[in-house]
Amino acid sequence: YIQSIMSGVDDIQIGKIGSMSFLILNAVGAALPVLVLEPLTERIGRVRTHSACLAIMTVGYILLYLYGATAMWIYVFMAIVGVGWASIISLPFAIISQKADKSEMGLFMGLFNLSVVLPQLVVSLGISLAVSRADDLSLIFVISAVALALSTLSWTRVHEDESTSYCSGPDGRSLWRRRAGSHHPGACRRCDTRRRRRRDGSPVRMALARHRSRVRERPGAGRLYGDTGLAA
Repeated sequence: YIQSIMSGVDDIQIGKIGSMSFLILNAVGAALPVLVLEPLTERIGRVRTHSACLAIMTVGYILLYLYGATAMWIYVFMAIVGVGWASIISLPFAIISQKADKSEMGLFMGLFNLSVVLPQLVVSLGISLAVSRADDLSLIFVISAVALALSTLSWTRVHEDESTSYCSGPDGRSLWRRRAGSHHPGACRRCDTRRRRRRDGSPVRMALARHRSRVRERPGAGRLYGDTGLAA
């Protein structure tokens, strides 16, 4: 594909462009699950996060088909594709482990692995042959975008498990599974902070309350506030 769109580029340069493209793809796929996807799943859920990442990956392949004519744009669009790749290699396993019964976990994991392997066989036996015979090799990006669009629509039909949420452990990083409405008192900083905010209000109100409590402890604090009742 690179050789067909970039005339006058030698084989060494083509190899460098291809290697750099996949390096960017895998780098984004390795970094995003921890840095971006994990916090995002805590806000909107795993299924919604995975659907959004697949939609972004679809857009990345469409952009590759329309505008991937230079090495720089190929790098940029491969980074966008890497967003979906980061989700594919991490979130489906977590979603299955959340929804499948423990006694049937092996069955569902095996079915999921088949969903990964069977499309690879189809691509190797059929699609690759069709693309190699096509006049425009960028057809592969169209096929990828269509397949990902169908996958995105399919994932939108998966319901988020609202009864389960996740919070950080004592180290502030590890995730503990918990039922909605429950928390780990004294252990989860996120749960304790949210509980204090619901009880005491915003951080600004909490700061003002601490200030007023310190002022009340001083002699003559009532005269400072007068009889307006602000000290109460």
